[in-house]
Amino acid sequence: MMRSKTQVVSIFGQIEEVVAKAMMAEGKGVAKLAPTLAVSIDDCPPSAIYNAFGDKARMVIVLPFGLMMEFNRRVEDLRQ
Repeated sequence: MMRSKTQVVSIFGQIEEVVAKAMMAEGKGVAKLAPTLAVSIDDCPPSAIYNAFGDKARMVIVLPFGLMMEFNRRVEDLRQ
């Protein structure tokens, strides 16, 4: 049996947050890791909380492996 792979993605921008929430609402298998009622952003490892500029993540999601391209495409579409 093959195990499905996932990617943990830190969300820093408002557009990325909108896309992540839309994909969750569409049932794409995207799950919010933090913040939740049980897990705050500060419970995540520093490497997931802060980017290279020192910005703090708005949320951390778990993205099914094959959806990263779709996520990035949708973010770019909203930026245009």
